[in-house]
Amino acid sequence: MTILGLINHIHGIIFTPHQEQNTLLYMLVPVVIQLLPVQ
Repeated sequence: MTILGLINHIHGIIFTPHQEQNTLLYMLVPVVIQLLPVQ
């Protein structure tokens, strides 16, 4: 699964119109994914 596919999958799970706070979490996901391989 590509990174974009993974992000889209996570976005589909955590993002709902009722929970705007999850948008912040979704925005942080790509950053975390990019940082993990470095460490």
